[in-house]
Amino acid sequence: MTHHIRPAGTGDYPAIMEIWESAVKATHDFLTEEDFNYFKEAIPRDYLPNLEVYLITKMMKPKVLLQ
Repeated sequence: MTHHIRPAGTGDYPAIMEIWESAVKATHDFLTEEDFNYFKEAIPRDYLPNLEVYLITKMMKPKVLLQ
């Protein structure tokens, strides 16, 4: 079984945001829809470009690792 770790690029943002959205919807029921939508827009625009984000892939399916 081979794993690859690589830096995430802007092309990875949609997959990262899918994971984020799924996790937030499952665990953050206190967020209003307005707050959720704000962060859904702000994270890929304002936060991800300023973070070192790495992906680990197993059989070419990305999972997010934040450092």
